[in-house]
Amino acid sequence: MKTAVVYDDAGYFVTGKEVPDNYQLANNETFLVPPSNLLKPRFAGNAWTGMSQEDFDKATIDKDSISTDPSLKGMIQQLGTSVAQMSAALNKIEGQLKQQAGGNTNGQA
Repeated sequence: MKTAVVYDDAGYFVTGKEVPDNYQLANNETFLVPPSNLLKPRFAGNAWTGMSQEDFDKATIDKDSISTDPSLKGMIQQLGTSVAQMSAALNKIEGQLKQQAGGNTNGQA
């Protein structure tokens, strides 16, 4: 048995499924399992692409603009940052759940 990974017409990960060793891939399938550290992985013909959590954080969170001032403005900025981080974490968890629902997610054939 090995894992076939299904992706949509835009190349984004949909699910993984266990298949026999002699399985013939259908359209929008690959035997390449996306790295688990990618957010919203996308199959680009011969490899998975995406953004790591660390890269996402660097691109979306300006740590210099986070206020330590206990004023209302500072608290609102900190709340917004927390919401962005939780949203990213939720996306990662959803991706992991999709992989788990699809079967083998450890990258082994």
